[in-house]
Amino acid sequence: MMTSVRFRPGSTPNNLSMLSDKLVLTLQPDEILQLIKDLSGFLNDKQKENLLEFLTTRMKLGHLESLRLTSRLHSTCRSLNDCFDFVAWLPPELVMRIFTYLPWKSLMACSLVNRNWFRAARHPELYRRLCQLPQWCPPVQNNFRAGGWSSLYRLPPYSVNFSGSSDSDISPNSDPEASSCKRHPIDWFEVFRKRARLRRNWLLGRPRTRRFTGHSEAVYCVAYDAYRIVSGSADATIRIWNVRTNANWSVQTLRGHSDAVRCIQLLPLSSPSQLGSPPSTPDSPSSPLTPVDPIEVMAQNVIQQGVDCWQPPEALLISGSADTTLKVWRLSTAVKWSRIACISTLQGHTSTVRCVQADEDKVISGSYDCTLRLWDLHTSQLRHVFRGHSAGVVCLDYDEHLLYSGSLDNTVRVWCLSSGVCLYSLLRSSMSRDAQFWLTPVSSVHLDPSRRRLLIAHHDGVILTWHIPPPEELVSLCSNHLSDNAVQASEPVNIFLTEQFGSESTNLDNVVRCLAGDAWHIVCGSDDKTLKVWRADNDRLVSVLRGHEDGITCAFVTASVVVSGSYDKSVILYDFDLS
Repeated sequence: MMTSVRFRPGSTPNNLSMLSDKLVLTLQPDEILQLIKDLSGFLNDKQKENLLEFLTTRMKLGHLESLRLTSRLHSTCRSLNDCFDFVAWLPPELVMRIFTYLPWKSLMACSLVNRNWFRAARHPELYRRLCQLPQWCPPVQNNFRAGGWSSLYRLPPYSVNFSGSSDSDISPNSDPEASSCKRHPIDWFEVFRKRARLRRNWLLGRPRTRRFTGHSEAVYCVAYDAYRIVSGSADATIRIWNVRTNANWSVQTLRGHSDAVRCIQLLPLSSPSQLGSPPSTPDSPSSPLTPVDPIEVMAQNVIQQGVDCWQPPEALLISGSADTTLKVWRLSTAVKWSRIACISTLQGHTSTVRCVQADEDKVISGSYDCTLRLWDLHTSQLRHVFRGHSAGVVCLDYDEHLLYSGSLDNTVRVWCLSSGVCLYSLLRSSMSRDAQFWLTPVSSVHLDPSRRRLLIAHHDGVILTWHIPPPEELVSLCSNHLSDNAVQASEPVNIFLTEQFGSESTNLDNVVRCLAGDAWHIVCGSDDKTLKVWRADNDRLVSVLRGHEDGITCAFVTASVVVSGSYDKSVILYDFDLS
């Protein structure tokens, strides 16, 4: 039988060490364990905590041991002894208010404490608020210029009661599908989880890639929506690829241009109720003597056939070609789609149409004939011609008030859309010192509206930034030009740019062919066969996408994918939504 051991108050550490050595030699392991348990009864609470800390730092607790330990925590604590779980003690509203100040990683950690903390940290209101923060709101492009239905990560506005999460707490704000949405409340935690995973895949550069081949010449332009990829090529054809299947071959081929297709713009169909009365015979070929409104034609088709969730909805496609024309196409899944695919042809340019942008009302095109032209989409009539560049226009972008055009004359001109006046001429200030004239033409521009800046790429790999003036100043400037009645006499203000985009934006010896992006990312394609991805909030290079076998000519960016075309005759889809 094990004998009890007594220690004198004046025992020295050496004596205790000798005693412990003797105990190890004379006692069995089970007896030593029992002795330690007996001795722990003489310890106060503070000493027990020190002993527990000593033991836990020298052993590995498995998952089962952690759960057993957690279940015993605070089990014998007396009430009002300054030892309680505030999540279980405080009212739910106060707990929720406290948790709203935590970042999402802290919420994840809180959900692992116990069941009360799990329920509090997983409250849908917390993640609804996170999803509405600017850094977690998915990039939303203009509905008519995005070329893609960005509904994958957009949700209708909902107001959620702060103190509950039942179906009755969720009410849609003027949403036409209110009843169905009430029956199926949004899982905000799952929405946020998908967005966080999507952001992580972007930062780590881990997309799933798919290659589409079929063109016989270089691919010059691409567009994308949730159902299809559209590509234009030097082989004078436009191909539409189905991204909802695993087939890599094109499902439709549009022929009509007599030379290379240099630019395309894909437009989704707005609500048919917002449009005028549709034509009586939408399935008949359009007569050249009778102007046909393409939007109305498409609206009638949607009304008659409806939109199948497994089929791409109808859309408009505007294409510009080296044959100097623009064509408006109707993309449809109807059997006789090829008979009425081309709705109208816009003629007016005298050289290659190099760039195009459009919305539900207008089309703006730029050409090697040094002009930009504004067309009415519904009537196909020319509304205005912008003149001022001394060389071909290769890229353009626009917003509510301004039109931005980049040219081979090494400048970017900023035009007032309402008056047609050129307000600014943006020049590269370093050209006279260290840049060579033949390397400095503008190759691409990208408008970043959330940060009110314009990114300008040059052939020698340098990307410059121009900060757009406040809207009030622009409105006043445009109004002055209209009121002064001096549209022709006004001269643009020359602005010399010095600010470069990002610290790692230089791609010397590689021509930058394209700039694209959204509120989260900026993507640059160049002749080095790569796509470089920057974070738009801090201009930091985060990843480099590879896969093409020749220089990249074009790119299209949404919240979850990058689509690129190349001189290698292929189109690659980089999908970051790996759900």
